[in-house]
Amino acid sequence: MAEKTTVVTEVQKTLGVDFLTTGFLRRSASGIICDIDFLDAKSGQILWNRNFQIANMSYLDDAAMQIEHIARTVAKSISDTAIASSRMQPLNDVSDQNLLISGVGLMHRATIRDFLKSRDFLSEATSRLPNLAETHAWLAKWYVLNVMKGYTMDQKRDTQLAIDCTAKALDLDPESSLSLTIDGFAHNNLVHDFSTADQRFESALDVNPNESLAWLLRGSLKAFLNDGEAAVSSNQQARKLSPIDPFNYYYDSLASTAYIAADDFENALVYANRSLTTNDQHLSTHRAKITALHFMDRREEARTAAEELLRIWPSYSLQHYERSHPVSQEKLGRRALKAMAASGIN
Repeated sequence: MAEKTTVVTEVQKTLGVDFLTTGFLRRSASGIICDIDFLDAKSGQILWNRNFQIANMSYLDDAAMQIEHIARTVAKSISDTAIASSRMQPLNDVSDQNLLISGVGLMHRATIRDFLKSRDFLSEATSRLPNLAETHAWLAKWYVLNVMKGYTMDQKRDTQLAIDCTAKALDLDPESSLSLTIDGFAHNNLVHDFSTADQRFESALDVNPNESLAWLLRGSLKAFLNDGEAAVSSNQQARKLSPIDPFNYYYDSLASTAYIAADDFENALVYANRSLTTNDQHLSTHRAKITALHFMDRREEARTAAEELLRIWPSYSLQHYERSHPVSQEKLGRRALKAMAASGIN
């Protein structure tokens, strides 16, 4: 064990990494076993291990689901470790890397406490790394979500702060695909400038055709514009590019909206339910579920779904949706309004 620890710490010094994943194959009476260890590179301590079995090497493709699960577990472990470490330290002592990981990770968690804490980390990251475009882009996304989640105390101010942050990011790096994507997100969801949003998403994909978030949010825009076919294909492309994304619930939520725009209510319900299994605090997913159930003539279930929405957001109303949602008067929005009204939301 001492020898293994020495090797790991030497690799850490050489590569400058915090974690390592190692593994090996061994034969057993019933096939081949793959053992995988996830280690803290600085100490050499094994944080967890996993194994799975295949009949022989020709069946290695059948192990895809187990490999995907291990990859998800690695990503979650890194995020959870960074967040736990950041929470135990004074803000000034948190490493630059952990600031960004914690800020992005907490921003996508369900509780308002985690969401609000993420702003502290992201604001500190922009202060420490003022010339890094991505820190400003992630802070901009926080302001967009703060408005969309209904937490903001000043929608006009937070909208402007989101635009200011993406402008700063693009000043620093005009070809940052992430910054272009978040700027499109802000223009789509807050400013309701669909033309500019479309330009930003297209520019992001010109820079980086593999920018999964750009494909995802482009799909949302296409749904807003009633182009269901493009909405679904963009969402599918986003999923292909990031099949184990730690925020998969968000991909599923926007998939549900895309399928509603494409008149495919069965798939819309499937993805809404899948998203809610992971995160039941996402308002638009509940709305999509109500809409899908209503237009499938499953009215009693739609009323139950509406009751669940109101249990989490007791003050939610049709007036709030009409006032705040960028497509409340378009086809997609009118469908949601009709479904919510018929399901008991006033």
